[in-house]
Amino acid sequence: MKTYNHDYSNLRLLKDYMKKNISNQEYSSVGVQIFIGNIENKDITIKIIEVIKSRIPDAQIIGATTDGEIVNGAIVEGTITISFFVFKKSFAKSFYYENNDLEMLNTCEIIVDAPSSCIAANIKKNLPDETKVIILLSDGLKTNAESLIDKIHKMIDIPVIGGTAGDNERFSKTFVIEGNSSVFCESGVVGFYLYGADLRTHCYYNDGWMGIGREFTITKSNKNVVQEINGMNALDFFKYYLSVDSTSIIKEMIVRFPLMVIRNGLEVYRAILGIDSNGYCIFASNIIEGEKFKISVGISNDLIENSRVNANTLINFDPESVFTYSCMARKKMLLSESVLEIDMLKTIKSTVVGFFTYGEFYKRGDYSAYHNETCSVLGLSENKKNKDRIEIKKRSPKFKKFLTEQLPSPASLVSNFLNRTNEDYLLISQEIYRRYVWCSLL
Repeated sequence: MKTYNHDYSNLRLLKDYMKKNISNQEYSSVGVQIFIGNIENKDITIKIIEVIKSRIPDAQIIGATTDGEIVNGAIVEGTITISFFVFKKSFAKSFYYENNDLEMLNTCEIIVDAPSSCIAANIKKNLPDETKVIILLSDGLKTNAESLIDKIHKMIDIPVIGGTAGDNERFSKTFVIEGNSSVFCESGVVGFYLYGADLRTHCYYNDGWMGIGREFTITKSNKNVVQEINGMNALDFFKYYLSVDSTSIIKEMIVRFPLMVIRNGLEVYRAILGIDSNGYCIFASNIIEGEKFKISVGISNDLIENSRVNANTLINFDPESVFTYSCMARKKMLLSESVLEIDMLKTIKSTVVGFFTYGEFYKRGDYSAYHNETCSVLGLSENKKNKDRIEIKKRSPKFKKFLTEQLPSPASLVSNFLNRTNEDYLLISQEIYRRYVWCSLL
């Protein structure tokens, strides 16, 4: 297989690109992902789909609006990225479901969490034999992404990877795109089944965040809307602890310093989408009443080392194509580190494409989650593994540009300080209690 990425400028150049690279090839299946960096480009996207379908009638096409595009390992914004992946022996089959599809809901036997359960049931129902992985994209604001991946996990024992659409931090409208009918859907999902006996897949995700300070408790919430924290109004809580009065600045800071929640022994990160008139904080996914969390920070060296270790597993897998779905808050907070994370994938010598999301889907084996603040990566190949791949070593010249021996980052120093402070408070409390018990016995 091979992936061809086109940075769109006009229809004539798109036609020339397709004629040169794709139209004359022999293939078993062609999948197309269209990543749109400006939601105003709806009309031109429809024309792009028409051109693709005229040249490749059986192409399977999906897409999403973004918070930035990743094309050939470079991070860009406001563009239209068109990615063609051409299979020689395997197949791509697209799917599309709307949350408010009455026909789907009426024929679905599952009542609880009906949209998510019905979509998951339909994805399972239409699953081709020999499916190796599912690519899943949803809108970024209306679909309950956490419920969806949970229902899929319970019904389907196949890896799932992907993300939710963005709109350049406007948090107004996001779309996924279904290519067969040129539909822009504001509340629903699109995706691919990738299948075939010769198809090999490898997926992982990077995090690199660290919780700091004390734990707090969600004392009142409704799905993804947090109303109270430690008995305080959610907005008032963040104003108090962050010493900031501006609601807009509070929102910006929570994007940069996400909530770290522990679920089933695993760290799950949650990014904020908005704050309503009641001072309730709206997050990208559910936060359960009674859950405890910490504020987290991105630790540069930890992130890069985590990326290096995972990139080496991808090198060992030996992919022909790499798709990545990375959180917009990761790009915003980690800045140059996020660039290095994507740049590290370029050393694999495979075509890299993807986009910045409002959240990431990840399911592999017994683990399943809807993440914020992570970078999900999928490697694909139809060839047998090449054993002569060279890993990125921590002290190698290739890795020196990713990790330098410097003083600890400010975030690391803050984290260490706060954690030490909490340990001190704990020791003091234990000593006070010990003395109290001792005195009571006298």
